[in-house]
Amino acid sequence: MENTGQRQARRSKLALPAAVCDRQRQNSIHCMIHDGSISGCKIVSREVPKLPDKILMIVPDLVQSIQGRIVWRTDNSAGIQFEWETNRPDERRNFPRQRIHLPATILDYGYNKLADCFICDASRSGCRISSEALSELPDDILIEILGLTEPILSLIVWRNDNMAGLEFMWNNKLFMLDDYAEV
Repeated sequence: MENTGQRQARRSKLALPAAVCDRQRQNSIHCMIHDGSISGCKIVSREVPKLPDKILMIVPDLVQSIQGRIVWRTDNSAGIQFEWETNRPDERRNFPRQRIHLPATILDYGYNKLADCFICDASRSGCRISSEALSELPDDILIEILGLTEPILSLIVWRNDNMAGLEFMWNNKLFMLDDYAEV
């Protein structure tokens, strides 16, 4: 196992149940996902020592499983690096998208609910959502995803009748309230 010691994306606190199995789906364990991002996560289970290095992660509400590789492990936890599909030659995105079907909530900056939506695909830089209320939304929104401790600041970069593309604004200091306070 090679551990580079460097994370590719900011981690969010999570507490999601999942199943992890070998890629032939012969053996599986139940675990909890903690500290996740688009590039990987930490899993916790007493059965971690039974897992091979290359795994599949099955998460409730995701349409397909996620391939990954264990990059470190202890007796009851392991670090998983996700192995996303590579970009197609005609793909313009910097990061590959993963098809998912995950319910989410769109909020304004005051944490007021604007609409429900589904995330159709996602990468570490953004996602595509479907919702009936997209025409009424501002461009700057928060997207709240079950299991994450904080909503993600996002920018709607395109939209049509019931689909929109979001760019995650990871480097924006939304939660630095001094930026918004009156002097």
